[in-house]
Amino acid sequence: TLDSLFFVALVLPDDLRKEVEALKLEMAERFGSKHALRSPAHITLQMPFKLKTKREEELQYFLKEFSHHQSCFPLALSGFGFFVPRVVYVDVAESPQLALLQKRLSDQIRAKLGIFNSTYRNRGFHPHVTIGFRDLKKTAFFRAGEYFADQPFEATFEVDGLSLLRHEDGKWRIDQTFTFQDD
Repeated sequence: TLDSLFFVALVLPDDLRKEVEALKLEMAERFGSKHALRSPAHITLQMPFKLKTKREEELQYFLKEFSHHQSCFPLALSGFGFFVPRVVYVDVAESPQLALLQKRLSDQIRAKLGIFNSTYRNRGFHPHVTIGFRDLKKTAFFRAGEYFADQPFEATFEVDGLSLLRHEDGKWRIDQTFTFQDD
């Protein structure tokens, strides 16, 4: 059976997603970094992983059950940050609820489905909303850093679910969204 490529994320609400998409377009036009335009604005909870087509229902069932036991919480975005030498992102304010959600998801998806979050083990979970990466040249990265470092960006939204994204035709698309049920 074929493999599909997925990841699990908090996709930003529509109004905020549009604001961040505008920043991604600005990254593309000013600094030549278009790669971030291939996915909706999001905070990754579970890094991309391959899954056999026959296991997709199992994954969707797991995410539905998992989401039923999560509570909504507010989350703030504040300013910009950088992973030298390639990534520019909108920063996420520290949130114990988000850290706990990510840890619960990571632990349970590993235990129940055998899916691992390989890179977080070394680096720790650092939530962010990427606006430029991968195809951002080092010289452009430093220019982008200077450009965005002093720009304000403040927003708050209610985290009320998580999304499963699937890689199709070179882009990431929302496959399904799972709403939190626990109040």
